[in-house]
Amino acid sequence: VQNPKAKIGMKVVSIPDERWGRRDIKTVQLLYPSMGKMIAKSQGADDAWMVEDGMVTEGTSNNAYIVKDDSIITRELSNDILHGITRAAVLRFANEAQMTVEERNFSIEEAKNADEAFITSASTFVMPLVNIDGVDVEVPHDTTVASAILYQSTKNYRTTLISTSTRAPYCMIGVCFDCLVEINGVSDQQACLIRVKPG
Repeated sequence: VQNPKAKIGMKVVSIPDERWGRRDIKTVQLLYPSMGKMIAKSQGADDAWMVEDGMVTEGTSNNAYIVKDDSIITRELSNDILHGITRAAVLRFANEAQMTVEERNFSIEEAKNADEAFITSASTFVMPLVNIDGVDVEVPHDTTVASAILYQSTKNYRTTLISTSTRAPYCMIGVCFDCLVEINGVSDQQACLIRVKPG
């Protein structure tokens, strides 16, 4: 949440999505996403958005979003994208803030003409984008939807360490992913290393 990059935003370029068909399965097959990030760096960008059939799937290690007319638009869950736990938490925060969310495909051209764009991941949480394929988008400031989600995520929650479980710490940025329990069908919340309580 305190990532200084969030204050200046990131640049992305688009690349063809040439991964296998089951991108919803988290595996060690990260060669192409790693190559995509290298391609982005070689073009002076921070990351790449992968595109299939003219539509954005996701970033090399993150989920992709645009905002148009105060609506948050992100690709619907399917085999085409990883079902990110940060994505689930962010959409929950958006719903709590009574923001409009549309889960549908969007193109790079639509993204270039969006009011703003951002990505989410466990390592960056919510990261605004300032440039897509050389086209400037909304400069991050305190009134963007991305900043509003960051505010909502920290407003009503605090972290409490409740377990010494050896399970990987899914939450590295100080917010709870209760949705993880629902997504993976785990009924015991002790399975999560970090839990959030209202407060």
